[in-house]
Amino acid sequence: MNRRAASVVAISAILASAAFAQTAFETASVRKVTGPQKARMQMTGGPGTSSPGRISYVSVNLTTLLMRAWDLRQFQLVTPAWMTDELYDIAATLPPGTDESQFRTMLGGLLNERFHMVSHRENKEISALGLVVSKSGPKLKPAALAAAPAGKIAVFPIGDTLRAVGRSASLSALTDFLTLYLKRPVFDETDLPGSYDIDVTFQSADNISGSDSPPGDSLYSVLKTQCGLELQSRKRAVDVLVVDRADKVPTEN
Repeated sequence: MNRRAASVVAISAILASAAFAQTAFETASVRKVTGPQKARMQMTGGPGTSSPGRISYVSVNLTTLLMRAWDLRQFQLVTPAWMTDELYDIAATLPPGTDESQFRTMLGGLLNERFHMVSHRENKEISALGLVVSKSGPKLKPAALAAAPAGKIAVFPIGDTLRAVGRSASLSALTDFLTLYLKRPVFDETDLPGSYDIDVTFQSADNISGSDSPPGDSLYSVLKTQCGLELQSRKRAVDVLVVDRADKVPTEN
């Protein structure tokens, strides 16, 4: 083997070794939270944050961890009931340069390993809502700072109403908020690109309503009058992750 060929082989081996190293955390601690006093849930660190090389998750349930690891929304998970009740603390160190996709692989592998998790995928038809543009056209306000990082929708109580605010928010962020608030899966069917500044105030009764068009200043009506958007009932087939078995107490760190 000549020197050039040997160099190519050596570089390939180094790259393969680096790729393998990126599939697992350098160190990881997983601990079940016990006792009556439980801290408020916190999830900090990881790719795209001010602490990319370290994560600290405090008082997080397994459902939330699975959603983070597999990039799922809650309606895409079928799990034992205890997975939303039992809480865990996770601290882990990431290899330098870990990106979002690699991080999710690491977190998913950690959950499978420590909880001896067994799961499978299946297709399931669900009742959902489609977010569409009203006949009058969209009324969304384009983001004032087009280059700003994509924002989420934050909700603030104001008396018996709620105010939903999002700066540089995408339609994906809006559907995530609607899914969480209405407790029904919402899918973006608007085909509207870009990001928007969203600021709406509405009555806080939609999460117990089964109607597509509740009366008054409901979220449904405010979306239509102020944003030019509507919610319509749908039947959708979605891929779901079904957890067949997992341990409540993770293996030793």
